[in-house]
This record gives sequence, structure tokens and C-alpha cells, in this order.
Amino acid sequence: MKKAEFRKIIAWLVHSLAFLVALKVLIILGYKIVLKEELQHYIDFSEYALLISFWVYVIISYIQGSYKFFAYHEKLRNLYLIAVLALCLFSPLYAKWLVFIFLLTELMDSLSNKPLIRNYMHYFLSKPSILIPLTFIVTILAGAFFLTLPIATVDGRGASFVDAFFTSCSATCVTGLIVQDTEIYWTKFGQIVILLLIQIGALGIMTLSASVAYMVGLGLGLRSQVAMKDLLDTDELSNLKSTLLFIVKMTFSVEAAGAVILSARFYTYTRDIGFSIYSGIFHSISAFGNAGFSLFSKNLENFKFDPIILLTIAGLIITGGIGFLAVMSIMSIGIFRHGIRESWNKLNTHTKITLLTTLCLIFGGMAFIYFFEVDRSLKDYSVPTQLLSAFFQSVTTRTAGFNSIPFDNLNRITVLIIIILMFIGAAPGSTGGGIKVTTFAVLLLTVRRIMTGKNDVEAFNRSISENVVVRSIAILTTQSTALIVIFLLLLYIQPNFKEIDLLFESVSALGTVGLSLGITSSLSSFGKCLMIILMFLGRIGPLTIVLAIGKKHREYGIRYPQGRIMVG
Repeated sequence: MKKAEFRKIIAWLVHSLAFLVALKVLIILGYKIVLKEELQHYIDFSEYALLISFWVYVIISYIQGSYKFFAYHEKLRNLYLIAVLALCLFSPLYAKWLVFIFLLTELMDSLSNKPLIRNYMHYFLSKPSILIPLTFIVTILAGAFFLTLPIATVDGRGASFVDAFFTSCSATCVTGLIVQDTEIYWTKFGQIVILLLIQIGALGIMTLSASVAYMVGLGLGLRSQVAMKDLLDTDELSNLKSTLLFIVKMTFSVEAAGAVILSARFYTYTRDIGFSIYSGIFHSISAFGNAGFSLFSKNLENFKFDPIILLTIAGLIITGGIGFLAVMSIMSIGIFRHGIRESWNKLNTHTKITLLTTLCLIFGGMAFIYFFEVDRSLKDYSVPTQLLSAFFQSVTTRTAGFNSIPFDNLNRITVLIIIILMFIGAAPGSTGGGIKVTTFAVLLLTVRRIMTGKNDVEAFNRSISENVVVRSIAILTTQSTALIVIFLLLLYIQPNFKEIDLLFESVSALGTVGLSLGITSSLSSFGKCLMIILMFLGRIGPLTIVLAIGKKHREYGIRYPQGRIMVG
């Protein structure tokens, strides 16, 4: 028998055993089905056989030259395999999972060389209007499946499909609305599934897909690159790969920094280093992703007097909410080398509008919340704590969904102000939702242009194209229409709730915020489905509209004469 044929047989054996072990994980840990004793022995034996045959497969691959132990680019693979070998000797349980990960990367690497796979990847990456909704739906369904497993819930029965689907959609769309208490209902497995969905949703399907394509060696075709250029609003195709790399590096770097600070601070409360690290990582990813999921039943109300936790989370929210490209623009000019004034002049128009509008909304919202809540929800706090709480709530209100003050006694004026801030949301190209701060700014600038009689919509001595104005109006119209339709349906099917509460909940879902007046879990199944639709539209709606309007339309030979319409 030839060596190559022997290696193929061993590879087939390894993958078959991996399938058996995965089957055991699914049916025993997932659904807790008790197997017959003989079948249980066979599957237990397959775990050890998997590790032995895996190492035979690796050794043969090295002998035949498939892997190069001393090659520089193979160092990570070699270290990984050494770690697996060590765990095989001391902890076969953990080694088994590392083998799964290795086989998955091997599968991705082999698939990346298949022409059919390459063609499909390039096709979908060049069709973002198809890829984005489709992959969001697939991701949500996959997350819902894992959340229905008995291992995902504390009671060992698994979540109902509606609750699992709602939670999966809320996490993937980085909303934060919950129908079950994250702390007491979900197990660590369920919480980690939620966390992974938040990370996927925060990075964005298109960004993640393109990054994976580069990592596995697929690259992007010209059509795919043009689609990604429109999505990320980069000027040159040559900058695309560096932009994607920056987004991924920035995401994990900022989340890691936030996790370190939060973990150290949580340790001062819990004195449990494992839980502190876990909580720090969870809340850092949730905050940067503007998701608003928390491991504490009262969200962050127990930390309302802690400026380190609140300001760290607020910083993560703002960083994730102003958009990757705005952060890239700020970092590229070297603000510490040139000073604030000169650096401001070097910023592009998009970044200036984003920063200025964001600051106005944050401190404007802070002033309103402080003024209307100083004698209500903030009355028992000291002045510094009142200011901190008002600032934090203004930051998180626009899209993140954390809360440090109770929402059951808010002034109705405050509720309306929060609704407006939630509807506006974060910046485009960010982890947040809403119609976006730049859309809001362009609409205000358009009104100013009409009032002043100028020819163009202008900002910072630059004119704004008509296409941008049209996009802004389209986003406002479509999102408002979706909100009105579903809000009216909620009023009809949920007559037992107050109108203001349903409106608050609807805007929170559409803006992917996650704040609630406490009625989410009490909604009927149909009401929860309507909220799922709002979350989905809030996450992909504005982006899909932008991509649709950005396409080049065919010029027809016949154009109708203009008709006159009176408005206003």
C-alpha cells in the first residue's frame, strides 16, 4: 500500500471518529439521551481512538512532508499540535476539543482550494444585499438551535423555540432585549452561545465573511472587492484588505483592554478570579458590540456608584458606536503629534459630523436626563453620582441598552427623550443601530439648506451629495414606516399594555438598543415575533437601503416630462 493511500485511510478514520465523538456530545450533553451500555462503550472507546489515530495522522503527514516542523509560517500549527499532545497525556477531555478545532481548520483550508467553493464565496461576497439578510437568518437559526438544547438552560429542559429564537436574534442583531434572565436562566454554555452571537453581530456578517475569505486564502474577486468598498466606504480597492485587518485588530484589541479593566474591577467585588475574568470578557464584548447583555439580573444598577466600571463600559460603547472608519481616521492623523485643533482640520467630513453629532447627543441627553430625573430616579444619589448616572445613561441609551438606574419610575418626558435618542442610534459602520447619527445630521443640514436658500447641503465647507441626502430620507422613511406598522399591530394584539410602553419597546428593538420598561417577557408569542422583525429590520435595514441606492441604475431611453406637485 502506498504511503499516500495509507494517509488517506488514517485521515478518513480520524474524521469518522471525530463524527462519533461529536454525536456523543450532541445527544448526551445536548439532549441528555441515555444510550445503551454497548453503544456507550463504543463511543467512549472512539474518544481515545480519535486521539491515537489523530497523532498517527499528524506523524505520517510530517514524514511525507505535508507539514514542515521547522518552517516559520508553521510555528503556530506546531505549537498547537504540541499542546494537543501534552493534553492527550494529561487531559484527554480537553485534547478532544482541540482536535475538533484542528480538523475544522483543516477542512476550511481544503475547501478553500475547491473551485466551486471559491466561486460561491466570491458570488455571495459580491451580492451583499443577498448575503447580509441570508447569513443573519442562518446565524440566528443556528443560535436558536443551540439555545434550545437542554445544556443551555439551568432547568435542563432547553428554551422554547420562540424564546431561543428571540434571544438569538437579539444577540446577533446586538440589541439586548431579553425574555429570560441571562444570569439565572442560561447556563455557561447558553451564555457563551449568546456571547459568540454578539461577537458575530458586532463585527458584521460582510466584514467577518470577507476576513475569513482572506484568512483561508480565498481572497476577493473584483466584484466582491467593489461590493466591500461600497459597504466600508473606502476610496480605493488597495485599502480594502488593510481596512478589514484594522477592523478585526481594533475589535479584539479594544475588547481585550476593556476585559482586563473590568475583570480587575469585578474581582474587588466577587473575590472570584474565574468569574471576574469571565464577567469582564462578557461585558467588554457586550459593551463594544453595543449589545447590552449583562450577566447580572439588575444589569449594572448594582454598580451605579462605581465610576471605573461605568466609564469603562461607556468608553467601549462610544468606541464601538462611532464606527470603525471614524476611529481609523482619528488614529491615522496622529492627534497627539499635531494637537487637537490641527488634527480636527485634517479629519474628513464624515468623521467630523459623526464626532460632533455624537457629542451633542451625549451631553444633550445627559442634561435632559439629569434635569428631569434629579428629583425622581436620581434623588437619592450624591451630585457626582447623579452626573455619572446621567452621562452613562445618555451614552448607553442611543444603542447599547445597559442601565445603571431603574426604569420603572422614569419621568414620562425622560421616556420620550430616550425614545428619540434610541431612534437616532449610533454611527454608520459601527456596532450600533438606529437611523444613524450622520443620517440625523444630514436631515438637519437639509432643513438648514431649505431655510437659508442655499444651493447645496453643506457641512464644514464641504457640499454633501444629493445621493447622500436621498439615502438619508429613504432610511428615515422606511424605518419610520416599519416602526409605525408594527407598533400599530402591537397595540392591537397587546391591549393590556400602555401605548407609551409599547412604543418604547418597539423603538428599542428597531434601534437595536435593548432598553426595556419591563414588558418584553410578558409579550405574547406573536408580540415577540413582531419584536424579532423589528430587531432584524433595525440591524440590516439601513445598510440594505444604502447598498440598494448605491447601485448603478440602468438609464432608459425614454423619460417622462416632470409633473408639478404642491407640498407643504
